[in-house]
Amino acid sequence: MRGWWQSWWHLWLRLWKESHVSFPLAVVLSVALLLVSEFSYRRSTDIAHELDAAIDARLVVQQVLRTVLDAETGQRGYLITGEAKYLDPYRYAAVQLDDKLKTLRERYNNSGAGANAFGELERVIRLKTSELSRTIALRAAGNDSWQSIMESDAGQYQMDAIRDLSEQLKTIETGVIDSRRKLLNRTLLISRITIAAMVSVSLLAFALYLRQVNELDRVRESNRQRLLRDKEELEQKVRDRTQSLLRLNLHLLTVREEERARVARDLHDELGALLVAAKLDLARIKSHLGSTDAYIDERLRHLGDALNSGISFKRRIIEDLYPSALSKLGLVAAIEILAKEFAERAGVKIACALEPVELPESHELTIYRLIQEALTNIAKYSHAVRVDIALASDEERVTVSVRDDGIGFDPVATPASAHGLEGMKYRVAAHAGELSIRSAVGRGTQITARIPLQHQQALS
Repeated sequence: MRGWWQSWWHLWLRLWKESHVSFPLAVVLSVALLLVSEFSYRRSTDIAHELDAAIDARLVVQQVLRTVLDAETGQRGYLITGEAKYLDPYRYAAVQLDDKLKTLRERYNNSGAGANAFGELERVIRLKTSELSRTIALRAAGNDSWQSIMESDAGQYQMDAIRDLSEQLKTIETGVIDSRRKLLNRTLLISRITIAAMVSVSLLAFALYLRQVNELDRVRESNRQRLLRDKEELEQKVRDRTQSLLRLNLHLLTVREEERARVARDLHDELGALLVAAKLDLARIKSHLGSTDAYIDERLRHLGDALNSGISFKRRIIEDLYPSALSKLGLVAAIEILAKEFAERAGVKIACALEPVELPESHELTIYRLIQEALTNIAKYSHAVRVDIALASDEERVTVSVRDDGIGFDPVATPASAHGLEGMKYRVAAHAGELSIRSAVGRGTQITARIPLQHQQALS
């Protein structure tokens, strides 16, 4: 619930800030409209209560007059006939008359002209009821003096006074009713006009608010489109820069491989020729000297062994710089030779599953270097016992993988100094391929590269 209120509060604050005038004006008008509506309701309710009270009072005055008449009728019937059944309407009217007078007394208590008229009416009614009860008592006692009372004009005078005072009270209540009706109509009219005016202004404010909202939406959409264009331009620049860096990387790799191939050829031609010439000279010296002492024979044999080691070292350096088996025997044979030499040197069992593939020279060299770098990392870090090398292809790509059963590592926590893995990624990316590394601590490592077969200047 607290989060819901906070959301609404933030929404109102945002609308208040963004709408500047229209939304605050709409809020003020809404509050004013509620206040006017509440005031009109309360005022109308009070007037309606006063109107109902006046109508009820006029009705009670009419009932008082009718009750007095009923009591007088019952009295006359009893006086004429002497039958007690005519006293029932009289007694009932007397009880009702007390209740009606009590109601009117509460109504006209300290109410000006109405109080005076009611006081006089109550006094006359008391006189009338006293006269009625006295004549009934005389008739019941067999005293004929009740006739003289009936023949006098006092009863008629009292009834005329009761009628006149009742009419005065009804006139007063009628005036109250008329004034309250007029006041109620005026209140409703004012409320109606006020509400209509505020609704009109609210609609105007709402229209202004909608206009501002539409303008804000238009500005937001414009900004969004501009941001999208800027984002697309930035992404395009990033792609262009990435392609440029990849082309540069491919160029540097190509230049480096060409330089290594040139150095390998120079070593093979120049250093090889020197070592071969030295070996031939050593053979001539040995044949020319013939049998000499043991020391010279030992030195000559040691020199021959040193020349042979130099030739082997030269051959190994040349193979490291640029594998001659790759250009002479093909990718599969070069990988098998590399795996065999690594197994003998590192004491690791290697299993190869290699399918013959036809690839451009640059692709073959990338795959060879990838396997070579993976084996170097295995020798340095993995402490593996077994290594599996696989090479396969389909109609779209060639896939090469190197998997070991070594100690593994966390690829996410690979340090920034791990340039060998980064070099693998750049080599594969230079041919529009992808490199994946799957490893976990204690579970070995598998490096897989997928390179498209139909890659035609992917970086152009």
